[in-house]
This record gives sequence, C-alpha cells and structure tokens, in this order.
Amino acid sequence: MKNQLSIFAFLLVFFSFSQGLKAQYFTLPDTNFRNFLIKQYPACFNGAGQLDTACSAIINETTLEVFELNIYNLTGIQYFKNLTTLKCPANKLTSLPALPSSLSYINCGNNQLTSLPALPASLNFLNCSYNQLTSLPNLPASLTVLLCFVNQLTSLPALPASLTDLECYNNLLTSLPELPASLIVLDCDNNQLISLPKLPVLLEQLSCSTNQLDSLPALPGSLSIMDLFYNNLTSLPTLPASLTQLYCWNNELTSLPALPDSLIYLTCDSNNILCLPTLNNNMQTLSALGNPLSCLPNLPTNPYFSSQIGNNNTSNTVCSTPCSSNTAVIAPTPNYAAITIIPNPSTGLVTIQTNFPFYTTSDLQVITMQGKMIYHLSDADLSPPALMDFSSLPKGLYILQITTGELVITGKLALE
Repeated sequence: MKNQLSIFAFLLVFFSFSQGLKAQYFTLPDTNFRNFLIKQYPACFNGAGQLDTACSAIINETTLEVFELNIYNLTGIQYFKNLTTLKCPANKLTSLPALPSSLSYINCGNNQLTSLPALPASLNFLNCSYNQLTSLPNLPASLTVLLCFVNQLTSLPALPASLTDLECYNNLLTSLPELPASLIVLDCDNNQLISLPKLPVLLEQLSCSTNQLDSLPALPGSLSIMDLFYNNLTSLPTLPASLTQLYCWNNELTSLPALPDSLIYLTCDSNNILCLPTLNNNMQTLSALGNPLSCLPNLPTNPYFSSQIGNNNTSNTVCSTPCSSNTAVIAPTPNYAAITIIPNPSTGLVTIQTNFPFYTTSDLQVITMQGKMIYHLSDADLSPPALMDFSSLPKGLYILQITTGELVITGKLALE
C-alpha cells in the first residue's frame, strides 16, 4: 500500500512538472512578429515555432525594435519582463497588449491604434503620433516627453509635473489642461483652440499656429521661438528679450510690440500692420508682405539680412508717432491677392487657386518657417487648373510664395 502511494505521489509530481514545462510554451498569434523573434532569438523557440516564455534571452532583453514589419498583434511582449525600450512604428497595429511594467520608452507611432493600454509607471518617453487615437490613458508621473500629434484627440489628460516636451499638433483639441512648470516645448498647431492656459516660466518654444486664438497669455522670459500664424490675433503681448524667431503671419494684427535685440527672423505677412517697430541690426530675415505699410524703420545693414516687403493697397499711410523716426518710405505694391491650396494639408499633389488671375508664367518658391527656400520653380505655368506636386519635400509646414507680374502671393502649405 505504501509503495502504491509513493508511486502515485511520484506520478503526480511528474505530471505537474511536465504540465508546467508544457505551459511555458506560447504560440504567438502574429506570424510576422513570430518570424522576427525566431530570427533574433532562435534558442527561445521549439520546433513548432512556439516561444519558450522562460527563455533567459527573452526575459533579460531590454530593447525591442520592430520597424515596418506589417505586424498586426504584439501579444507575447508581456514575456519580455525586463524590457525598457519598445519601438514598433510603421506597422499595422490597431491595439497594444498589456505592456511590461519595466518600460521607460515607447514609440508606437504611425500605426492604426484607436486606444492605448494602461501605461507603465516607469515610462518617461511616449510617441503615439500618426494614429487614430481619440483619447489617452492616464499619464505616468515620470513622463517627460509626449508626442501625440496627428491623431483625433479631443482632449488631453492631466499632464505630469515632469513633462518637458508636449507635441499635440494636428488633433481636434478645443482646450489644453494646466501646463506643468517644467515644460520647455509646446507645439499645439492645427487644433481648435480658442485660448491658451498660463504658459510655464521655462518655456522656450511655443507653436500654436492654425487655431482660433484671439489673444495670448503673458509670454515667459525664456521664450526663443514662437509660431502664431493663422489665428485671429489682434495684438501681441510684450515680447521677451530672449526671442529669436517670431512667425505671426495671417492674423489681424495692426501693430507689433517692441522687437527684442535678439530677434533674428520675423515673418508677419498678411496682417493689417501700418508700420513696423525698430529692427535690430542683427536681424537676418524680414517678411512683411500683404500689409498696408507705407514706411519702415531703417533696414539692417548686416550682410546676412534679406527681406520681402509689400503693401496690399495703393495708399501711402502715414506712420504713427512711434514709427515716424528712423524711417524710410517705401512704395506700395498694388493688388495684393490671397491664395488657396487644395487639399491642405496634403501628401504633395495640390491645386493652387487665387482670387487674382495668374500670368502665363510665374516664379514659385517653397520656404521653410525659418526662411530657407527649399523649392524654386521659375517660369512656372500656373494657368488654371494649377496642379503642383510637392511630394518630394519633407513633411512639415511651409510658406508657398508666388510672384506673377508685380503681384506677390503667399500662403501656407502643410505636407503630411
């Protein structure tokens, strides 16, 4: 009887052990993900292509990079117990499984994600851009960088106090949450914002173009770059002494505040500005097309300075008192016209329309927000329908400038 009990106990232990061995093998549901892991960790798979979840190479791995592999499902990643970096952009993912708690870096951009799982408490970098997200989960307190641009977000969760970089452009946001004091970069272009919250004192870059803003809060003293174009701004607050770049074209500005000596680039096209304030001699780029200017301060004399200046009416407006000293009279440019680019944003192929007839040939330039020309077509035939292909240019926001006869036309071109 004792022998029978001993044999039974042995068989029970052996059966439990063998079942445990069998349970450690897992079949990854996604063929492309499985084939990638088999190639990277061949010793961690059996002959049937099943993952040994107890394999030390899997458990101890800290970085996993799966780029452009047409992966639909990352189930199995939970067995990477010590993973700190996950890069899975440009796949076919519509969701993510539960993530390892050890992760500090996630790049899941350019997929088809409609939601995200709970984020690890240790996470400090998240790139979930170019997806179809309508909301984000709670953000961990350790997060420093959040890149969630080009989604369908209508709101953002509370932002952690550690955040330094927030890039949420090309969404459907109507407001922003309170901004943490640590924030250095804020890019909220192309949303539906009607106001901004108080700006952090450490902020260095502010980009809020293509919204519905009619005013701005006080600007922090650390600010160096500011993109404000395509809003409804009628005035600007005092500019900080650290500002080097100001892009405020296509607003409703009638004047500009005093310009700091640090300012290098100024683009204020298509406003209602009558006169510009004093320009420092270190300025390199000035664009003030499409304003009813009749006089200017003396232009900088440094060899790097370039300017594009024109009027949108034929009258010579007298400069106001603050602008009347140190000025040079300029002749008005007649018949300034507007430009329409369809579609905009675009992947490259666009139709150009205007409320003024083109000459048979025109000069066309594509200029970066920093004033650098990256595309030039002279003697361009822009007779309707004017079709242009800019698909060879990098994604981003540009100024499209057309010179036809005596007419200079500018507009915004967004490539994505």
